[in-house]
Amino acid sequence: MSQAVQERVECLGCGKATDPLRAGHVAILDGQFRYFCGLPCKAAYVSASPKITTSLDHTADPPRVAFPAYETPPPPRSEQVGGLVERSLESGTRSRTPSKPNLDAETDADLDATATSGDEPARPTMRSYPSATVVPEVEPVSMPSVTPTVTPERTSTPYLSPSIEYAQELDEEEPASLPAPLTLRSGASSSPVSVRPIASREALVLPIATVALGVATFAAPLAGFGALPLRAGLALAAGALLLVWTARKPKALGEDLPVVSALAPIGLVMVACVAVARHIDQAGVIASTAGAAVAFNVLSQLLVLRAEADVRGYSAELSSLVDGEARRVLGSEVTTVDTTTIRLGDKIVVREGETLSVDGEVVEGSGTVVPWAFGSSETTKRVGDPVIAGLRVVSGELVVAATAVGRERLVTKPFVGRETSGLFGLVRTWTPRSLPLVCALVGAAEFASNASWLVVIAAALGAGASLSVAGTLATLTLATARAQQDALASGIAFKDPRALEVAGMSDVAVLCSRGTVLMGEPEVIAVDSLVAAYPKKRVLAFASGAESSTATPSGKALLGAATSEGSSPEALRSVLRHDGLGVTALLANGEPLVVGSRALLLKERISVAASEDRVRELEAQGASVLLVAVGGKLVGLVGLQDALRPGARAAIQRLLDARVEPVLVSGETREACETLARALDIEHIRPEVLPSDRAAEVRTLGEGGHVVAVLGRVPSDDAALAAADVSIALGSIGQSGDFSVVLATDDVRSAAHALSLARGLRERARVGLGSAFAPTLIAVLGLGFGVMPLVLAPLAGFLATVFGLLAVRRVSSAEESRPSH
Repeated sequence: MSQAVQERVECLGCGKATDPLRAGHVAILDGQFRYFCGLPCKAAYVSASPKITTSLDHTADPPRVAFPAYETPPPPRSEQVGGLVERSLESGTRSRTPSKPNLDAETDADLDATATSGDEPARPTMRSYPSATVVPEVEPVSMPSVTPTVTPERTSTPYLSPSIEYAQELDEEEPASLPAPLTLRSGASSSPVSVRPIASREALVLPIATVALGVATFAAPLAGFGALPLRAGLALAAGALLLVWTARKPKALGEDLPVVSALAPIGLVMVACVAVARHIDQAGVIASTAGAAVAFNVLSQLLVLRAEADVRGYSAELSSLVDGEARRVLGSEVTTVDTTTIRLGDKIVVREGETLSVDGEVVEGSGTVVPWAFGSSETTKRVGDPVIAGLRVVSGELVVAATAVGRERLVTKPFVGRETSGLFGLVRTWTPRSLPLVCALVGAAEFASNASWLVVIAAALGAGASLSVAGTLATLTLATARAQQDALASGIAFKDPRALEVAGMSDVAVLCSRGTVLMGEPEVIAVDSLVAAYPKKRVLAFASGAESSTATPSGKALLGAATSEGSSPEALRSVLRHDGLGVTALLANGEPLVVGSRALLLKERISVAASEDRVRELEAQGASVLLVAVGGKLVGLVGLQDALRPGARAAIQRLLDARVEPVLVSGETREACETLARALDIEHIRPEVLPSDRAAEVRTLGEGGHVVAVLGRVPSDDAALAAADVSIALGSIGQSGDFSVVLATDDVRSAAHALSLARGLRERARVGLGSAFAPTLIAVLGLGFGVMPLVLAPLAGFLATVFGLLAVRRVSSAEESRPSH
């Protein structure tokens, strides 16, 4: 018999021996666990104990306990998941749920009376009972006096997940007989991500010791220890520790060769040792410079690692969210697997409260989801919708076929440190390569002044110490990484750093009207008959018959209007659609029918003079007009009006604030386009541009020296998006396509926010790089002209790091900068 069975406790109400793990009622009274056979025993104890100050607290679950391992694991539970049998989602223990105590009305009444008797104040009456307690079918073990949370140990079953826990979060109204739900935390990482930016004291010992030795090297004369051999020894020890620190420290973001930053300080240490050994006049200055270079180099790198902590923390949090374990469909079963084993084409099941670990397409199910990591807005996903890793299911269940896994997922693609072109690529490529050039320039200046060869080398290396390679690269990578993170937090993803940089250079934003600033859901606002033989219902039947042959928003609106008027679409044959213009067809009696814009009717040699006044009136209201002609004669017209998308005006204002000029491109007439532009405060318009001609219009804007961004939808605006320098596709995240920027929503404010983020990044990066290079430039000029002491050169490198990092620091959180939805 186990120890738990021997250590029974007495029921405080009736005195009977009670097993703590199987007690009928458990309560917290005066901050301690109390065990009773049932609720009546508790009521009797409370009645007899007037000192109890917390008499009727809600029942608490007993503490979780560790179970002894089974010699043979019980068979895993099978569960039906959308026609699939789910296995291995339960640990090696089974559970049973005790039923709710059956108390009659008299017991409740007595309990009420007890709670209000004597001088004690009235206490709330318990009207519901706690959720069931999970009790393993094993020999009970002793219960400690405290309530630890013990995670069930991994058993020998191959499908057991360490992140599976039993949950007891039932509503008070739910019957206690329901089994405890099983919660799979797909966001839990199977292996912790090591951020390591000098977080522990042990990690700080080495850099602090290095800095201390470096400071001692140039501060020793101030303390009365000016012996050159001692200072050379201190410098040599500091240089050795710097080499060890450089090899062991975490690599900074975007840093390819950490040793490059340490070359100048190490070189100065070697020159100082030689200068002291040869007893040259400048040996003391060189030793002090070497010590300062080592100290300031380590301090600079500590600042860089400290500044990168938020970026590394975000990456670690994102990795823990999308990595770990997932449910994979294998044949007719669903098994729990590690995300590292998922391959392209695998089907992943995601349920309520869980996070998707792959990019893919929904193949089964539907549900309400938060479509991107750390997002807040909700949407609905159905079969055929693209989804990305980080999606969280709020309700429902999805089965997703994986199209991207591992580091190919949109949210985990390597981003920083991959700049290859443009200003960012130039800085990243040439900053390390400029180190020899800076050294050579100052060395040549010293050589021209007839200095000794040791002084020439020391001056050259001092100039190299003034160039903070790590700080400059960190300035660029931090600005880029933070912009990308703020974008991801808003459901925006840039293709690569080059796309982010070009987006920051854009000064013109082309907005395709339909579906971008307009809802894309027009309504019929007017139907006019111009010939008595063709009443309004017949005109509407002609228009709906022509447009409903295509699944366009106008066709749907006309079909709905015809249905509501009791009219059916006209039967047509030989239907020919003219993209952006309208439709030509034949009626049942063979008469030609033309439904479309003024341009189409003029192309068909049909006079539109009879409708000019009415068309101008409707277009002044921002409406689109479809003219209807039968047998070569204009017989009527239909006016359709589309509403502005929510946030369209705010998006235009954001573009203007970012100094990006919005240009409205539309297939509507000039009058309708001008009305829409006035409503949005847009000055530049391109009316009557057919979808097939928009690519040429975009290229024309680019030929004027502008960097053009296009905000559009897929597939209606594909031509314009393909011709843009920066293509921003609304609602395209997870879809195939070579777009510069993809969005998780179709909100035009997100598109404007993407350009605003990119523009802000470019400004911060330029200021940061200028701030980082300014101290180096001053030091190089000062050393070259002999007006700056050599010992101040390492200080310039440290100041370059400080100024650069300050320029790109976060001034506000991503929450404050993201658009409101």
